[in-house]
Amino acid sequence: MSKKILTCEEVTKVFERDGRTFKALDAVSFDLYEGDILGIIGESGSGKSTISNLIMGLFEVTEGRIFFDGKEISHASRAERRSMYQQVQMVFQNAVGSFNPRRTIGATLEDTLCFLCSCRSGGNEKRIAELLELVGLPAHYADKYPFELSGGECQRAAIARAMAVCPKVIICDEATSALDVSAQAKIVTLLKHLQEVHDMTLIFITHDLPLVSSLATRLIIMDQGKIVEEGETIRVITNPQTEVTKRLVNAVL
Repeated sequence: MSKKILTCEEVTKVFERDGRTFKALDAVSFDLYEGDILGIIGESGSGKSTISNLIMGLFEVTEGRIFFDGKEISHASRAERRSMYQQVQMVFQNAVGSFNPRRTIGATLEDTLCFLCSCRSGGNEKRIAELLELVGLPAHYADKYPFELSGGECQRAAIARAMAVCPKVIICDEATSALDVSAQAKIVTLLKHLQEVHDMTLIFITHDLPLVSSLATRLIIMDQGKIVEEGETIRVITNPQTEVTKRLVNAVL
């Protein structure tokens, strides 16, 4: 069996709004193994994106623990987070919004190289061109601004930014939902290629069962903040055990 690289252990997240509490995650536990492509699926409000935000430290864990590479990261310091970001990267749903509109794509890639890879500012043109080529973009796109790219191109640039640190894990949180069907398929093909060539581990979060089933080796089905089903992709799709999973499969059929 592959090495366990990430573990969520009884993770609960409670939000407070206007004096009321809302439990977005309820005692969620799962393991991620090296080389895995884990699909996390659920309808809006199921808690799937909260998982990615907790792993990346964008939210604080209310209860439970998260481990990465054997170290607890549930309440990691800023320095510990920076070290983790050299190994775990995230690709967001809104690719254009994840870039600084006043910075070119090349400048943004260089910012990542300088901040996380300790590269000196300037003289990184070759590495930036290599990253763009890696995701199927011409080198001259380094001089373009995010708004000058199509949605698919901008998402490729976001993947290039994630690949800048040669991460062990990439988390894609609804990374294709804003794209048309053709662009979605191309991004999924790109991610699968990068995962195979660079021996990475992927977490792919989506509400799109057909899309993720063509990519993921394992699936987790979420509903109302809980994991209701988990298993190998082919088993979950062909022999769903819960009403939630059956509803997702029937919606496709």
